[in-house]
Amino acid sequence: MQTKRRPMILAGTGKGVERGHSIVAYESAPVASTSAAMDRLSVIRSDVGNPVDPRVAIRILSVDAHCIFQQGVASVIDEQPDMRLIARASSGPESIRLYREHLPDIMLMDLQLPGLSGIDSLIAIREEFPAARVIILTTSEGDNAAQRALRAGARGYLLKTVAPKDLLAAIRQVHKGGKRIQPEVLERIAEHMGEEDLSKREIEVLRLVATGRRNREIGEELFISGETVKVHLRHIMEKLAARDRTHAVALAERRGIIRLDAESACEAAASGGAAQSERRSGSSRLQACRLSAIASEPRARLAARVICC
Repeated sequence: MQTKRRPMILAGTGKGVERGHSIVAYESAPVASTSAAMDRLSVIRSDVGNPVDPRVAIRILSVDAHCIFQQGVASVIDEQPDMRLIARASSGPESIRLYREHLPDIMLMDLQLPGLSGIDSLIAIREEFPAARVIILTTSEGDNAAQRALRAGARGYLLKTVAPKDLLAAIRQVHKGGKRIQPEVLERIAEHMGEEDLSKREIEVLRLVATGRRNREIGEELFISGETVKVHLRHIMEKLAARDRTHAVALAERRGIIRLDAESACEAAASGGAAQSERRSGSSRLQACRLSAIASEPRARLAARVICC
């Protein structure tokens, strides 16, 4: 005798799950127990579209360029009975490829990645998988970096100084559909809320200022006049409430508006100093830049970075 298929009763709730919801399951015979019901489970799909058995842990993809940090995250996750690290990526393009391959429930992603930035990778993944749940886990504590990540669709934003228990709580909260932003980051966002953002052109000018270029050199590279560069710099300093161009670069780096590579910036600063030898020698200029960086950042986070006027 043929058995009529009907919506399955899940976990003794007395409620059937109908078609049209993100989870659909059927059974073909009366169920004696919850475990039996789970054994007859035929199809369960998450909102990302990957097959998920509710008895299996939260599936996590970790994306970070630093192997040692990846190992630390893995050790924390591996101790949890309800979580499983399914893959690791160390670059932006690799994160996109592995997301397509594994369709994880949660992706932990740094912002500073080779090949493609974390935000650009996040945008690409969300365009293809709108329901992707991504938690940013980074050293970038600036309000601008956080706001750009959240606008791109991140469901969480945590600093790498986060306690393991808070990281795990964030993973579970985001997996359930919630959001989690570290309190320190929220404070920074609130501090600058309502302020006018730098324009794309102003950010380009500021990046070149940070490499030691003079106004004329910046104008030549951006195909604008030196006077126009001066106007952009005046607007930049007004928006950032900066005392001068050196201070503007320090504030922009701290807020995540620009990010500097220490070695390349030092080289650029030295070459820029040589071009302006009438002001100071290249070596003394480079030393001054380093000292300025240290003085402008109380935590000495910028000690290895260069801030040049």
